[in-house]
Amino acid sequence: MDNLSILQVPRARNLRDAVIVPVLRNGFDYLNFETAKPPTDDVRVRRAIIESIDRADLLRSAYLGLRPFANTEIPTVLWANDSSIHPLPYDVRQAGRDLDAAGWLLKGNVRTRNGAPLSIELVSDNRDYNRRVVTTVQRDLAQMGIAVTIHTYNNTIMYAPAPAGGIQYGGRFNMFSDNLYGGSDPEESEQWTCARRAPNGANMARFCDKAYDAAYAAQQVTLDRSARSRFFSIMQRRIRDQAVLLPMAYDREYVVINPALHEFRPNMLYDYWNAEQWDVTP
Repeated sequence: MDNLSILQVPRARNLRDAVIVPVLRNGFDYLNFETAKPPTDDVRVRRAIIESIDRADLLRSAYLGLRPFANTEIPTVLWANDSSIHPLPYDVRQAGRDLDAAGWLLKGNVRTRNGAPLSIELVSDNRDYNRRVVTTVQRDLAQMGIAVTIHTYNNTIMYAPAPAGGIQYGGRFNMFSDNLYGGSDPEESEQWTCARRAPNGANMARFCDKAYDAAYAAQQVTLDRSARSRFFSIMQRRIRDQAVLLPMAYDREYVVINPALHEFRPNMLYDYWNAEQWDVTP
C-alpha cells in the first residue's frame, strides 16, 4: 500500500496487479498572499492576481485533472463548506480594471506605478506538481504585465521559525503555493485570526479582520451545527472577499493497494483507522 504522487497515477493505472483507491482528504492546495507586504497589501492587487489565473487550465496542467476544484478554504468533506460561495472568477478584463484602480497602469507589456514595475515574489516547496503550479501562475501573471520571481525552498527553510530565516513565518514572500491539512472539525481548517498572525501563529497571510474574528469566536461557543455553519459561511466569504488566498484544488489522494486486500476503507484523515478489519485473500 502506498500513496501515489500526481505524476505516478497515470502510470499506476496500467498496472495489472494493483488497485487504485481515490480518497478525498480534509485538505486543499492554495496560493496564499502576504497581506502586510507591498504590493500584495492592496486588496485590489490581490483580487487582480486571482482574476488573472486560469484555474481550469491549472487543474488540467498541474494536477492532470486528478483533483477537484476548490471553492473555499473548507473542503467539501466537511459539513461547513458553503457550496454557494464561488471564488473570484478568471476575468482578465476585471483584473485590468482592478490594477488600474490601484494605480498600476499598463505601459507596453509592464504594469508600473510611479515608474516602478509591478513585481511579486512567489515561493513554493519542491513537490513536482507545485513546480508546475508556480510556473503556470508566472505565465498567467506575465500576460497581465505582472513580473513574478519564483523561489523554491526545501521544507527545512520553508517552515523554519522566523528568527531562523523561515520563509513563511518570516514573511519572505508575496505569495506562496502550499497545502493545508485540517482535522475532524471545520475549526481546524481555519487559521486566519488576528491572534494567529505570523510569526507567532499559522496565519502566514498576516490577515486581520474584525468580521472574520467575530465569526470565528462565535462558532467556538456554539453547539448547534446549523448556527455554526452560518458563522463558517461568514468566515469563508470574508476570506474570498478580501482575497486572502486563492483556493486551487481539494486533496484527492490515490492509494495503490494489492487487489487481495479487502475492507480497506480510508477516510478523510486516516488510511489505517479500521486496520483490524482488513483481510487478505490468497
